[in-house]
Amino acid sequence: MRVISLYQPYASLLVLGVKKWETRCWYPKSKEIYGTIGIHATAVTPKWAREDPELIRICAKYNLTIKNLPRGVILGTCDLISAMSTEDWRLKFDVDQPDTRPIDEFWLGDYKPKRFAWEMQNPVLFDHPIKAKGFQKFWNYETPKVNAKTGQLHLF
Repeated sequence: MRVISLYQPYASLLVLGVKKWETRCWYPKSKEIYGTIGIHATAVTPKWAREDPELIRICAKYNLTIKNLPRGVILGTCDLISAMSTEDWRLKFDVDQPDTRPIDEFWLGDYKPKRFAWEMQNPVLFDHPIKAKGFQKFWNYETPKVNAKTGQLHLF
């Protein structure tokens, strides 16, 4: 499974369907990148994320706290369906008009110029998160399988 790592609370809010756009400094050019990807919560949450009043407010709406969110695990999946520049995203949602902008979404990413907004749909939260070490950019998680004859775990 292809996976991408995100800081908390972004990872949890994405697989819960609250966050619908992920922002990055690079554009997903290859069409193989699109489709279902695993969402990994990094092991560390940076200080700015722990102290941001808007993130804390949004988390509270969903009974989440920065301190008790899972870390170092694959939480679920989402489908990456499109991407655009943050300049185009800001125009699309007319973010300078408070009555039209997706207020929470605006605080759940870095929409500065020369970045990219990835549209994410069909979030799935796993019943049991998968412990995994994250990496930058996309990375592959090999799903362990049990050998029916020996009962041993193998990576396939």
